[in-house]
Amino acid sequence: MKTHLLLIVAILIVSCTQKTEKEYYSHEVSEKISKELIQQFSHEDYPLPPPPISHSGIYMKVKSDSICKTDILNLHYVYRVLNSNSKKETLENFIYNAINQKTIFESGLYFYPNECFTLTDSITEYYNNHSFDAFLNRYCKEQSNGTYHFKGNMEKEMPTISYHLYLNDYGMSQDCVSGYYIIHKSVF
Repeated sequence: MKTHLLLIVAILIVSCTQKTEKEYYSHEVSEKISKELIQQFSHEDYPLPPPPISHSGIYMKVKSDSICKTDILNLHYVYRVLNSNSKKETLENFIYNAINQKTIFESGLYFYPNECFTLTDSITEYYNNHSFDAFLNRYCKEQSNGTYHFKGNMEKEMPTISYHLYLNDYGMSQDCVSGYYIIHKSVF
């Protein structure tokens, strides 16, 4: 009886101390993205226009403690380059691991250099210590149509704020007419 009790306590201690990785986006999302990419690139003679999902901004972790913003088409290019001769990870698994921050890329070489940045500590600290709603309300103003705009001029802070919005399934696009950034629920 004493052995069983010790075994149960040991299992509880181990299970409570194991670090769990957060899943920001489901396997269904990576499956949807990979299907759209495969469909687009299977027509080599007459390629299809890029799927709408391909323009969604996504953020990748890079080993130098940087974050790089890219898009699905560039991520597909990175997949083809990195998996050309090596382990042959499936496209769906590659996308799942990348969009969920489980893959940390060796360098930002494959991403647009002007889209790589280091997170601003004060913004990340606020994000980590408050609810997401408090974070969203601190930096963004809700519009009548359910979208958001940044509060004031936040050009320096925008990459870090956008990254944390992305982790909570918020996307961002720029209105060509007004120049405002429109923040909306659901990246994909």
